[in-house]
Amino acid sequence: MMRKGWWLFGLICVIWTALVFATAAVITYVMPRKYESVSLVEFRPSGADPAKAPAIDGEMLKMRSRPHLLEVARNLELDNRWNLPAEKAADLVFSMLVLEKVEGTNLVRVKARFTDREDAKNIAEEVVRVYGEWRKRDELLQNERMTEELRNAVLKQRDRVEEQRKLVFVIFRQNQANEDHPDVKEAREDLDGEEEIYKELRMKEFGLTMERQAYIDPVVLIEHPELAAAPVSPNVRRNLTLGAAAGLVTSPVPAFLLTWLVYGRKRQAPVAPADHGYSRS
Repeated sequence: MMRKGWWLFGLICVIWTALVFATAAVITYVMPRKYESVSLVEFRPSGADPAKAPAIDGEMLKMRSRPHLLEVARNLELDNRWNLPAEKAADLVFSMLVLEKVEGTNLVRVKARFTDREDAKNIAEEVVRVYGEWRKRDELLQNERMTEELRNAVLKQRDRVEEQRKLVFVIFRQNQANEDHPDVKEAREDLDGEEEIYKELRMKEFGLTMERQAYIDPVVLIEHPELAAAPVSPNVRRNLTLGAAAGLVTSPVPAFLLTWLVYGRKRQAPVAPADHGYSRS
């Protein structure tokens, strides 16, 4: 059977492989084209303090947070462009966004992949810009809050110094201007302590002021995204190669079954009894 059916077996293998390959080609053709744009962003130490190293994983989580992406969607008017509520548009942005950390650095790749190449580019850029503004605004507000609290502490401490200085003068007069009197010495030591605290608070206030003046942006766009020239999905070469390989690997199964059905049944067909010229009477 198989010696006679080799030609049929080979033909079916070829036809099956061609059918699977054609199916893969059609599926690849009808799949939506997706374009990708990439931003490269650097997370720098907070404010002017190099010791405040950024936690990259935490920054990436914040960048993909819903409030942040909702602002991105509204800034780009994606709800109007896509005819979706702003919340749904933000969810779609979340699904197309990929963040990749560059190991050993403070760099992160922000990738946006979408069927519209302009939307992909704009989203990859706007995500970085909006988050940079968030970080800058939050850090400057924190600096202002700390400066205000420290300024109030400085004023209170200045009043305490003045009160202690008056107390020293009163004790000094009560002890007949005797500098060596224990009460006078104790009062002067308390005054020195209050003045030292006042100086420390003033130095901290000055430090916060200098930090604000020397402030650097904590999120910097190193490489701007570009408009994609060609789609990254679907991968035509890979899909067609897999289709051809799948057809070639699976083709022996239908080929063997069909060959067996054709030649196997012929061999197993019953043979009619020979007629030797006898007739029944």
